[in-house]
Amino acid sequence: HAAGLDADDINLYRKWTRSGIAFELKSLAADNQPLSSGAVQKEDPGLHAAALRYFGSYDKALQAAKINPTSVRQRQVWTKPRVVAELKKLGKKKKSLPDTAVRGKNPPLYGAAVRLFGTFAKARKAAGLKAK
Repeated sequence: HAAGLDADDINLYRKWTRSGIAFELKSLAADNQPLSSGAVQKEDPGLHAAALRYFGSYDKALQAAKINPTSVRQRQVWTKPRVVAELKKLGKKKKSLPDTAVRGKNPPLYGAAVRLFGTFAKARKAAGLKAK
C-alpha cells in the first residue's frame, strides 16, 4: 500500500467470504459486466471457484447477491415441450421444416431436438410437421 499498489490487484490468491463473493457479483452487475457462469469463469476464475466452494452452486451465489440466475444465463434450458413449441413456430406458415433449415438458422434448437428426441425427424414428427 505504501508503494501505491492495490494488494487485491497483485496478490496471487484472494481470501473469499460469502459476503465478499456476493459483493463482487453485485459490483460486476452494477458495471453491466456479463455474469453468466462461462463469462465469470473466463474473466475471474477465482471468483467463480469461490462461488462454487462457498455456495455449492453458481446459481446460489447469484441468488445470495440478489441476482436472478435466469437473467444472466446465456445457455438456454431446453425441454421437449419447448422444442416442440419452437419447431411449430418455425413451421407455422409452411407446415414443413427441413432439418437443414433449422440446423443452419437455429443450431441450439436443432441440437436440443436431437438430444431430447434422439433424431431431428422424431422431434419434427412430435411437432406435427413434415420434412418437405
